[in-house]
Amino acid sequence: MSPARIGYWVIALAKNLVSVRGGTAFLSAFGALWLIVEIANYYELFATQRLQALWPLFLCLGIALAVWSCRPATSVKCHLAGRDVAIEILVGDFFRQPGDFVVGTNTTFDTRIAPNLISEQSLQGQFTRRYYPSDCEFDAAIEHALSGIPFDQLIGSRIGKSRDFPIGTTVRVGVREGKAARSAYLVAMARINEHGSAKTTSEDLREAMGCLWAYISERATKGALVVPVLGSRFGRLPQREEIVQEMIKSFVAACAEGNFCEKLTIALHPQDVVDNNIDLQALGDYLRHTCKYALKAPHASQSFGTPVGNTSEAVTTRSLAK
Repeated sequence: MSPARIGYWVIALAKNLVSVRGGTAFLSAFGALWLIVEIANYYELFATQRLQALWPLFLCLGIALAVWSCRPATSVKCHLAGRDVAIEILVGDFFRQPGDFVVGTNTTFDTRIAPNLISEQSLQGQFTRRYYPSDCEFDAAIEHALSGIPFDQLIGSRIGKSRDFPIGTTVRVGVREGKAARSAYLVAMARINEHGSAKTTSEDLREAMGCLWAYISERATKGALVVPVLGSRFGRLPQREEIVQEMIKSFVAACAEGNFCEKLTIALHPQDVVDNNIDLQALGDYLRHTCKYALKAPHASQSFGTPVGNTSEAVTTRSLAK
């Protein structure tokens, strides 16, 4: 378990213990133990003096039971009704999850890691550093995948690139981690201004996700996908819980058209969960409700997006950068 995940677990456990849930757990634990004592006394299974001497053991056992009842969840998972598809929300490292990656990027597909452009702390920056020896190699793979896709030429001086592709444009690049080959889908969902600052909107996010699912359903082999909370950090969208709900709703609507993915994993960074008070239990309730009823809704089978990408793209595989 990573230090960040351990930190999340400890903080979440502490919050649960000092909440109403924690008080209820303590009372329930000691109530259950007291019932056992009363039954033992009634049947004279133990001498009263002997039971009184064991009060430290009962105290420790009651605390242990309460802590166990208050342990925080690290994941919630549900199967989509009527489809052989699983959706999981988990707290953990995005890069350690199995499946093909989904990485949010900008409409100009800038890749240069610099303080005033692509942050090294962003998911795209981490992805580049992890799988590509240099920004140039990553840029070359993307440029190859973008070949033939229409774009608008931006006017004026800019820190980054001047070719602006539509929101939802998706390209696929291949990476290799050890002996395993994986794909990564980069979806354009944020616009970068002339100063290198990225920003996205809720409408951009919805459009980008619709195009992403359409692209994957037409061009990818059925497998597992792992997705971060798109647009929540450098995309400047607030309310991470609402973003996750929108991602689930969009994916379920896409699944109404057919099965194109066996599992979707939405990875929440442990520090984000702590800093933004993300309620995993509430997200789990939303997930279960959506998985149970969404495909039965009248609008469930509506069109969910049009793929924007190169239909004849070649996927370049790169080894994990050391």
